[in-house]
Amino acid sequence: MPPVDVVMGINDASGRGLVTSQWDPYNFRHFHTLRYRRVYENRCFESGTKSENIWYDRSFRCCPPLPYPLLRVRVTRMFPFSFSTMEQALLQAMFKTTPLHMASFSGHHDVAVRLLDRGASVDARDVKQHTPLHLASYSGHQNIAHTLLDRGAHVDARDGEQRTPLHLASLSGHQNIALTLLDRGAHVDARDGEQRTPLHIASKKGHQNLALTLLDRGAQLDARDDNQQTPLHLASMYGHQNVAVTLLDRGAQVDARGIKQDTPLHAASAFGHQIIALTLLDRGAKVDSRSDEQMTPLHIASKRGHQNVALTLLDRGAQLDARDDNQQTPLHLAS
Repeated sequence: MPPVDVVMGINDASGRGLVTSQWDPYNFRHFHTLRYRRVYENRCFESGTKSENIWYDRSFRCCPPLPYPLLRVRVTRMFPFSFSTMEQALLQAMFKTTPLHMASFSGHHDVAVRLLDRGASVDARDVKQHTPLHLASYSGHQNIAHTLLDRGAHVDARDGEQRTPLHLASLSGHQNIALTLLDRGAHVDARDGEQRTPLHIASKKGHQNLALTLLDRGAQLDARDDNQQTPLHLASMYGHQNVAVTLLDRGAQVDARGIKQDTPLHAASAFGHQIIALTLLDRGAKVDSRSDEQMTPLHIASKRGHQNVALTLLDRGAQLDARDDNQQTPLHLAS
């Protein structure tokens, strides 16, 4: 491909021959800008460098990957990021972030459409293997997610941690995005690199409505991650009472066992979540369940110094002199 014409400035950029498919971080010269948003030194792209090469700058945020007359938006609107040093700018450029990634993350639907119309790769990958749909899903931009899917984006694309867009929507709690992805065929029980489903993620983050949506769409209630933990384990561990109640109401196993034979009550006791411990006990959790080290929830609460949880467990009949593998009682661990 021939080099792109020299760009003389933001307003009179021509950029003939610019395409939007691949990226080459090494074979280009950057536009040097000064603080008053004036292009001071102009260079042409070399060696067929494509429009998805972005050089960020504290003034312009980027040298325009597409000419201003085509976009009809200010570059500072298109990419609302600022960098304190050119070193940070270079680091971002090396991350292979494309204009479509940035538009999708920032919610600039008109820019995303124009980039796609010019041939931008709808499933382009950044350094973390995110596609634009991953970023739109994480940021909650439903109209962009719709557009990307309409243009052929892979609904179950995997990032570097094997997460799908539905995992990222579940992470940030965007129920509308989750519904959009599910309506387009997203796998409700997709597994990430830790074998966690979107329901695990929503439960960990405390997104009750999203958890309900996933359950209504058939999510496996007691799915196991690579630690054999269920969504109820994670809701109990991170203190999300509303999610724990939702899962229990749907029939979650109150005494499900993790890889170390720990139950949700062990998890709630370890992190001092008294209300969740009470809820689990009210739903039938065994107060003296044993881990693989023969530790009861009271052992764990005592070891971590959670007096309120310890009192709750004792009030519910926990064995005060229970012995673990080392023949230690809760009192030993509290001392």
